Amino acid sequence: RDYSDYYSKSSVLGDVGIIKTESSTADSAGVHTVFWGNQLPEPLDTLHFQAYLLGEIGPYEVQYRLLKDETPVYYFSTKIESALPVDSLLQLKMATTNMSFGNYALELSVRDGSGTTVASRAKFRVHWQGVSGNVQNMTTAIQQLRYIASDKQLNKMLKAKSDKQRKLFMDFWHAKDPTPATTENELMDEYYRRVRFADEHYSGVREGWQTDMGAIYILFGPPDEIERRPFEIDSKPYEVWYYFEINQQFVFIDFTGFGEYRLSEPFNFQRNWEYHP
Repeated sequence: RDYSDYYSKSSVLGDVGIIKTESSTADSAGVHTVFWGNQLPEPLDTLHFQAYLLGEIGPYEVQYRLLKDETPVYYFSTKIESALPVDSLLQLKMATTNMSFGNYALELSVRDGSGTTVASRAKFRVHWQGVSGNVQNMTTAIQQLRYIASDKQLNKMLKAKSDKQRKLFMDFWHAKDPTPATTENELMDEYYRRVRFADEHYSGVREGWQTDMGAIYILFGPPDEIERRPFEIDSKPYEVWYYFEINQQFVFIDFTGFGEYRLSEPFNFQRNWEYHP
């Protein structure tokens, strides 16, 4: 935050923090731990938001707005009637149990008696335990299974309602979990880590996971060796990826000259190909 003109306004609103409240005991009072930013160390069933307000001129109109993937989904407003200066801790409690999967932001704004408006926001993400942290959207995550799931499985998951969709998705991955007795699914984590890598390195006209290079990377991981030929006089630019352990090589050609490399020969992604972690 830039503090250069922080105290020049008639009202000042601090950053929105997310509080974890630990139960009080006979020997100590309850303990508040405040987290800033969107990285929470553990899942929380209830989010407690707080922000400090310093104001010189009331009354104060306080508005809370919850956004999911930058789309407003909840709105709440209240008012501090006092016309006197305030030094208040604004707090809001919100359950996460009914929040669907996705990225959220809580926006807090205060308009004081002089007409000055100050605002702050906190970002956080809701996802289910057991789901890879690289998964950002459930529908997209299901679509990204097209290299290892059948058309029938994909259609069934995509057409299902929210709760049923989640169960089908989790059942699909549970069947592939190398350590089903643990809360983590290492294969799912690795799969979606590769999806993220593909998006970061092979995106162009299409998202990286949808490209031929992205698909091969997702299925087989990083190649053991890459032969790059970007400036051939008598041929189009191409790359060869070698996978020695499975005795495979894949040739990608830039047919258009715009850096979108495609497989030189068709590859049947829908066949029952073994996934290599």
